[in-house]
Amino acid sequence: NIEEEKALILSNMAETLAAGSDAEMSVRNLSDRLSAQTLEMRAKTNEVALHKEEVECLREYSQDRDALHARVQDTEQRLMIAMASINGKDAALMEKEQEISGKDERIKKLVESAWQ
Repeated sequence: NIEEEKALILSNMAETLAAGSDAEMSVRNLSDRLSAQTLEMRAKTNEVALHKEEVECLREYSQDRDALHARVQDTEQRLMIAMASINGKDAALMEKEQEISGKDERIKKLVESAWQ
């Protein structure tokens, strides 16, 4: 009876030790998986940070491009106004030239008639 009890106690102790070893192994496995997942999360976090930086750079580029486009449109409008002004001045100048040319012809005729 005592021997049976000793054997039973030893058997229980062996099972407890085995269960403890299994539990320890499970904890190690979980710890290893957790470490791997942590490394994965860090890598993904770094990747997300890089993408955020890229998006910010693209946003700044887009804003700069839009500002440049607005300046180009403003410059084009100013050039159109300047061209219209130049065309108006050209028309006025041509009119004055014709006026002067007509006066030159009259003066020339007057001089010719005076010499005759």
